[in-house]
Amino acid sequence: MNSPDNAGQLRKKISILQQKVHLLETMVEDRTREAYLEQERLSALIAILRHCHAATDLQTLLTGCLDLLLDRDFLRSTHQGAVFMVHRPEELALMAARNLRPETALHPCATIPFGHCLCGRAAVEGRLIFAHNTEENEHGHATFAPHSHYCVPITVQGQTSALLLLYVSSHVQQDQEETRFLEAAAEAVGAAILRLNYLTKLDRDQAHLEELIKVRTFGLQQAEARYRGLFENALEGIFQTSLTGKILTCNPAFARMLGYDSSAEIINKVHDLAHDLYVNPADRDRLLQLLQAKGKVYGFVVRLRRQDGSLIWAESHCRLIQTANTAEPLVEGMTINITRRREAEESLATEKERLAVTLQSIGDGVICTDIEGRITLLNMVTESLTGWSDDEARGRPFAEVFQIINELSRQPVENPVARVLREGITVGLANHTILISRSGREYVISNSAAPIRCHTGDILGVVLVFRDVTSQQRMEAEIQKIEKLESVGVLAGGIAHDFNNILTVVMGNLSLALRLTNPDDQRYDLLASAGKAADRARKLTGQLLSFAKGGEPVREAAAIDEVIRESAAFILHGSSCSYSLEYPDDLWQISFDRGQISQVIQNLVLNASQAMPAGGAIRINCRNREIGPDSALPLPAGRYLSICVRDSGTGIPADRLGRIFDPYFTTKEAGSGLGLAITHSIVKKHGGHIKAASILGEGASFTMFLPVDQEEPKTKAAVQSGLEGQASGRILIMDDEEVVRKTCSAILDYLGYQAAEAADGREAIALYRAALETAAPFAAVIMDLTIPNGMGGIEAALELRQADPQAILLASSGYSHDQAMADCHAYGFNGAIGKPYQVNELASALRLALGEQLPRSRQSEFRSQHEEAKDNIILNSES
Repeated sequence: MNSPDNAGQLRKKISILQQKVHLLETMVEDRTREAYLEQERLSALIAILRHCHAATDLQTLLTGCLDLLLDRDFLRSTHQGAVFMVHRPEELALMAARNLRPETALHPCATIPFGHCLCGRAAVEGRLIFAHNTEENEHGHATFAPHSHYCVPITVQGQTSALLLLYVSSHVQQDQEETRFLEAAAEAVGAAILRLNYLTKLDRDQAHLEELIKVRTFGLQQAEARYRGLFENALEGIFQTSLTGKILTCNPAFARMLGYDSSAEIINKVHDLAHDLYVNPADRDRLLQLLQAKGKVYGFVVRLRRQDGSLIWAESHCRLIQTANTAEPLVEGMTINITRRREAEESLATEKERLAVTLQSIGDGVICTDIEGRITLLNMVTESLTGWSDDEARGRPFAEVFQIINELSRQPVENPVARVLREGITVGLANHTILISRSGREYVISNSAAPIRCHTGDILGVVLVFRDVTSQQRMEAEIQKIEKLESVGVLAGGIAHDFNNILTVVMGNLSLALRLTNPDDQRYDLLASAGKAADRARKLTGQLLSFAKGGEPVREAAAIDEVIRESAAFILHGSSCSYSLEYPDDLWQISFDRGQISQVIQNLVLNASQAMPAGGAIRINCRNREIGPDSALPLPAGRYLSICVRDSGTGIPADRLGRIFDPYFTTKEAGSGLGLAITHSIVKKHGGHIKAASILGEGASFTMFLPVDQEEPKTKAAVQSGLEGQASGRILIMDDEEVVRKTCSAILDYLGYQAAEAADGREAIALYRAALETAAPFAAVIMDLTIPNGMGGIEAALELRQADPQAILLASSGYSHDQAMADCHAYGFNGAIGKPYQVNELASALRLALGEQLPRSRQSEFRSQHEEAKDNIILNSES
C-alpha cells in the first residue's frame, strides 16, 4: 500500500520528470529553430551569391539583394528597407526603397550631419550598426513608428561603396548570427560590386582598345601602303639578306643599281653576295664582323660588281635584326651608288692637293682670314717672312701676325684686311711699306688684299697676297746705278774711240817725226816729250775702255806677277794692311786680259783688307796645278795657274759662303754686291774657276784657276828701230777718218810700202777687186771695224775673203776691247792692231800678218757662214 509519503514522492518525481520533458522539448525546439534559421541563412546567402553572380548592373544587383533580404522571415524584418550608394564627398544616394517613400528614407539623415546619423556612421566607420528601439535612441525621429534597424556597410577594396538599411520590430534584439549573416551578405555584394566595376572598366577598356585597334589597324594599313610605295619607289637600294649571303628581299632600285631588271631577277641569280657582287669577298666578312660587334654599321664603303661586269662604289648602312620566322639574325639596310661622288671626291682631293701645292709653291706670300679678320691659312712664303707657322697663326688676329709700318715715318700702316672687310673692295699697300717679322727682321713689301665672296656675293673673308721686294728695290737701285755707269761707260767708250783716232794721228806722226829727226836736234827732245805725253794719253784711253767694255777678254801674254804686284800695291796704298806674294821660279805663263785680271786682283785684295779693319797681312800664292779628269773642280783636265788670296779676318759664315758670288749679295752696308759677281764672271770668261773657303774667326781664302795655253803664247812684237825702207808691197787702208788714213799712209811710205786709201768697205772691196786684175794686187788690207753710215771692216772682210781667200786682212779699231779685236781670226782677219799705234807697232803687226795665212778650214767656214752672218755683221758694224 502506498502511503501518503510515497504518493508525495511519486508526484514529486512526476513533476521533475515533466520538467525534464519540457526542458527536452524546449531544447529540441530551440535546436530545430536554430537549424532552420541556419538553413534559411545559408539558403539566403546562396541566393544572394547567385544573384550577385548573375547581376549585370549595379541597380539590379543592389535592388535584388535588398528584396532577397526583406523576403526572408528569419530576419524578423518589417519588410521595410533601403539601399544607398555612398558618394564622395559625404553623400548617400538612394538606389532602392521597399515599403518606404524615398523622402521618408532620406529625410531623417538629411537633417543630421553626415557621419552623425547611424547610416552615416556605418558608412564612415565601415562597420555594421544595429539600432534598437529608435524611441530610446538619441537619433530617433518622430517620422517613424518605434522600430529597430540594421545599417550594413558594403565595402569595396577597403572603402564603403554602398549601405543596406533593414527595419525590424522594435522589440527585436541584435542577434550575432544575424549580424554575421548580414556581414557575409554585404561582403558578397561588395565582391559583386567590385566585379561589376571591373567588368564595366573592362568593357570600357575593351571598347577603347577595339577603337585603338581599329585606328591603329587603319594607320598600319596606310603606313604599309605608304612604306610599300617608298620601298618600291625609293632611289636608294633597300635589301634584306641572310648571313650566308642570300638576298631575301630588295627593292627595284637595288636591282637596277647592280644591273638587273627586277628584284626577282637579282634574288634568283645572286646566291652568294660575297662572291657574286663584292669585288673583294673579304669586304663582306669585314661587314659581318662589324655587325656582330656593333649591331649597326653606317657608311660602309665597298666596291661592287654589276651584272655586266662594270664596277661601282657603294655605301651601305646596315643592321642586324631578329625575326620570329628565322633562327639566325638577318642583315637589312640601304645601299647608295656613290661612284660619281667618289670620283668627284677623288677629283676634288686631287684639285685640293694641286691647289695646296700651288699655294705652297707660289713665290708670293698668301694669307687668308675669316670675316672677323682672324687668320685661317698661311703659305710657306708667309711663314718664312713673318716667322709664324700656319698652326701658330691660325685663329689669331691678322694684325698680330702681320705687323706693317711705313718705311719713312716708322708709323703703323692701316690694317688692309680691316679695310677690305669694311669697304668690300680690293686694296693695295702704298710704297715704302715695311713688314716686321716675329724675329724683328724687316722686309720691304708690296701687296694687295681682296674680299673672298661666296656665290651669293657675301664676303666670307679676305685673301692678302704680298711680295718681298727688298731685293727688288735694292736691285732697282743698283740697276739705276748700273744704268748710270753704263751711260758713263758708253760716253767713255765713245770718247776713247774718238780720242784713239786722234791719238793715232798724233802718235803716228810723232813717232814718224822722231825717226826723221836727228837725235842731236833740239826738236828731237821736244818730239820725244810730246810722244811720252801721247803715250800717257793712250793709257788713259785704255783705262776708259776698260771701264766701258763688257765683252770677252782680250788675251795677251804678260807676267802675272807684275799684274798682281801693281794691283795689290794700288789697292793697299795708304792702308794698314800689307801683302806678300809667293810663286815658283818656273811659274807657267798664261794669256789673259791684263785689265780684267787686274780688276779681279783688286777686288779680292780690297775684300781681304776690309775683312781686317785693324790691319793685317794678305798672303797671295801662285802655283802650277795639274787637274785630272776626276777632280772635284768644274774644270776640264789640263794645266792651270792657281792664284790664292788669303786673309786672317773674321771669316764668312757657312750659310753665306754659297751666295757670295751671287749678284747684289753683300754683307756690307755700303756694298753693291757686284764686286765678287764681276770677279766670278771675269774668271769664267777666261775659262777658269774661282772658289771660296772660310773658317769663322780664322779668315777666308779665294782661289782662282786660269788655264795655261796649250801652245806657247805669242808676245807682242818687240819695238824695232831702223825699219825705214825695208818693206815692200801695196797696202790698202780702209778708215772713215781722213787724217788717220793720211797718217797711216805716211808711215807705210816710210816703211817702204805703197799705200792706197778707202773711206769705207764698199770702196775698199772695189779697189781690192780691181787690183786683183792687175799685176800689182794688194799685199794686205788694214780695215777699221767701225764705219758710221757705211760698211764696216767685219762685213767687208767677208766680202774680200770671198773674192780672195788668200787675202791678208788686218783689223784696226779705237775699241781695242772689241770682240773682233779679241779673237780676230774668228772674224776672218789675219791679225789686229789697236788704235793708237806708232811706226814700230804698225810695222810689227804687218810683218806678223804677212808672215801668216788664214787656215784653209777657217776660210771655208767663213765662206759657208757668209750669208747667214751678213745681217748680224751689219748690225754689229752699225752699233
